[in-house]
Amino acid sequence: GWAGGPRDRTPCVAPLAHLGAPAQTAAKLTGDGPLTLLVEASSSYGPTPVARAMSEGSTARIAVVIPAYRQPQFLGAAIRSALEQRCPVGVGVVVVNDGCPYESTERIALEARRSHPDTVEYLRQPNRGLSAARNAGIRHALATWPGLEAVFPLDADNRLSPRTLEQLREK
Repeated sequence: GWAGGPRDRTPCVAPLAHLGAPAQTAAKLTGDGPLTLLVEASSSYGPTPVARAMSEGSTARIAVVIPAYRQPQFLGAAIRSALEQRCPVGVGVVVVNDGCPYESTERIALEARRSHPDTVEYLRQPNRGLSAARNAGIRHALATWPGLEAVFPLDADNRLSPRTLEQLREK
């Protein structure tokens, strides 16, 4: 869902109702110039906060679902922003390629999956639209991380600030 009217594209956290997590809204995140195309390998920068938490035996409590279609130039930065969350619980990332015709979308998502195998999941499906891609990502996240508390939908052309999920979780 969206927080405002048709022009307001402020995403809402989608809590899992059966766990009783409260709904919170997040500010729209905008880029500050050209975004990188490729996901930087964790070996160059050291493990991300999310990768550290997941490697310490934590399982994802929050899933960031990123549908991808026709915007590969932004996808790497969106994935990286989800991986750089400074959240006290595990964060998983599901990238859903919704039949994007650009090979770079798949290449970027597979590189993220290869670099962060415990944290990033990748799905590819025929183009069925944004809602179907989000729903597929949510279903996959629920099956992959049974202890999930919340889902955060993130468009491929947006980024999260490093403490977004932590701040939303605390509210």
